[in-house]
Amino acid sequence: MLVSRTPKDFLQMHSLKARPKPLCTNYTCEVNLVDQTSVLLMAREGSQRFKNKNVAKFGVEPAKTTLLQWKIEQLLEVFSPERVILSSDSNDYLDLGSEYKISLHSRDKNLAESGSFAENLRTVAKQAQTDCVLYANGPCNPLIGPRRMREFLTSIDNENLLNGAFAVEELKGYLLYRNEWLNFEPGEKHLGSENLENPFRVVWALTCRSTKNVISQGSMFSACKPVLTVPTWTAVDIDYEEDLVIAEAFLGKYHEYEKKQP
Repeated sequence: MLVSRTPKDFLQMHSLKARPKPLCTNYTCEVNLVDQTSVLLMAREGSQRFKNKNVAKFGVEPAKTTLLQWKIEQLLEVFSPERVILSSDSNDYLDLGSEYKISLHSRDKNLAESGSFAENLRTVAKQAQTDCVLYANGPCNPLIGPRRMREFLTSIDNENLLNGAFAVEELKGYLLYRNEWLNFEPGEKHLGSENLENPFRVVWALTCRSTKNVISQGSMFSACKPVLTVPTWTAVDIDYEEDLVIAEAFLGKYHEYEKKQP
């Protein structure tokens, strides 16, 4: 597949860049957590809702890449290559990962296509050689960039790591679930939107937990206690082709945030 920027181009640019300072008043906190964390980048080949999603083109020319490349490059701005574990049932995806010199895990196709999330998560987490793992949600959250990852990591303490740390986005509006009103009542008790109690949605690309507990429990978190709330535009999740269009529409906002000084 032809793209406007190759892994070699990125590695050449990346080798000339100084590592950004962490977003933390105590310099050691984010650095230590990064050093203790591996990233689980799980990318299976058989996307049902958006065919070939992982290699869909994303970005703006002349720096357009695939979604998978975009996510790998974001992760390499924060984590060393050996700490980024690409797990896939696709040889093409693994070949792409090898060009970035990241860690690779060839996942059984039956497991990737038919296994439970817990089974897949445990299998990949066992490849990690670090105390903690961050789940990258494949390449599905392209607007979760390096600065947002650092912001998330600095929000985590030891208790969070045991139970699992995660970020959320607020779902705003008048919502219903299973034919019942979720956060409002029509009629005399109607509330203005500014007074609604809104629910939240987990942002999977910002989930982190001790490796031991991920393997034993097959989950990235157990306690219902988010450590960070992110703006809705940040949390765009690519499930369908129209999600890709929405994410690209927010790229200006994404770059503006990433370039800001902490």
